[in-house]
Amino acid sequence: MAGERYFHFHLNIDPDELMRVYRGAAHRLRVRSVEGLVIDLDANHLRAYTTRSGVQGDFRLVISAENKFLRLERI
Repeated sequence: MAGERYFHFHLNIDPDELMRVYRGAAHRLRVRSVEGLVIDLDANHLRAYTTRSGVQGDFRLVISAENKFLRLERI
C-alpha cells in the first residue's frame, strides 16, 4: 500500500528472556533492522510468534507513513 514502510530483522529470544519481558521487566524490545535502523518494538506484538523455545525467525515490521504500527509478519 502507498505510504507503508518496511523494516526487516532477525530475532532469537530464548524463553527465559521472553518471560522477563512478559512479566514486566521490559515492555519494549530494541532491534536493529537489516536496513540499519534501531527500532523499539512493543513486546506484545511478538505474542503471536511465541513458542516454547521463545521467538526465533526473520520478521518484517510494517508501519504507516506516520510511523504507526500496522503489522508484524514472520517471513
